[in-house]
Amino acid sequence: MRAETGYFTSFDGCRLFYRSWRKSADSALLIVHGLGEHSGRYDELASFLSELSVSIFAFDLRGHGNSDGPRVFAEDFEQLTKDLKSFRTLVQRDLQPNITRFFVLGQSLGGLIATKVVLDGTEDWDTLILWAPFFGIPFGHAALSVLCSILDLIVPRMIWDNPVPAVYLTHDVEELARYRSDALVQRRITIHLAREMFLACRSVGLRAEEITLPLVVMAAGDDRIVSLKRTISFFNRCRSQNKTLKVFDGFFHELLHERERAKPMMMLKEELIRRGL
Repeated sequence: MRAETGYFTSFDGCRLFYRSWRKSADSALLIVHGLGEHSGRYDELASFLSELSVSIFAFDLRGHGNSDGPRVFAEDFEQLTKDLKSFRTLVQRDLQPNITRFFVLGQSLGGLIATKVVLDGTEDWDTLILWAPFFGIPFGHAALSVLCSILDLIVPRMIWDNPVPAVYLTHDVEELARYRSDALVQRRITIHLAREMFLACRSVGLRAEEITLPLVVMAAGDDRIVSLKRTISFFNRCRSQNKTLKVFDGFFHELLHERERAKPMMMLKEELIRRGL
């Protein structure tokens, strides 16, 4: 199933790029990608789910991929959550007005964005699906958070290269080569965006008990990018009556691009089928 592409104008006039894999369905899965990547990296997942009765939509975060905006930067985290809300409005109002059920899947930073939007409570979501969500880093979380806050006062737009080697994203050598050669991938972050992410992590961590909608969390057992401990703690504190956690032992951070990615993709497919798709 080939993606249709286009641009939409977000709440503040920023032009964002999107992809859609549409079919005659009344349910939609909105995908929010991770830091430094883009929506095109989810084409394989969309094809894998093509048998289901669900339309799939994904957009490039501001400052990412084909979207406008300063690279890997946001004035505040609320810009990112409002972009997701604007995208949902576009889907519901213009792209496919018959949609009545919305599922949201967030990968890494996208998981943090999706969780914040759910906690805002201004939209009705059927299920929150998180893949290796960014709720903190594995080591030195508090110290790096303080450092970012200090540097943000001095050089907010300074760019940091990602200190974690790309080899810790996936064991799949071919996928790693594709990642490294992808001109739209950015292995960096601005100080200000890093600070905003840490602040959002704190906010989400304090409000986990407010999550009551159906929840599916998939995590990597050998994640060097995000904290597995914080993910499990968040999951345990959520009050959802219908919630599922699966840790894929031996996986690096990029579940969708690991050698055995068929396992998390199949689990997602089965979870969606259980929900009538």
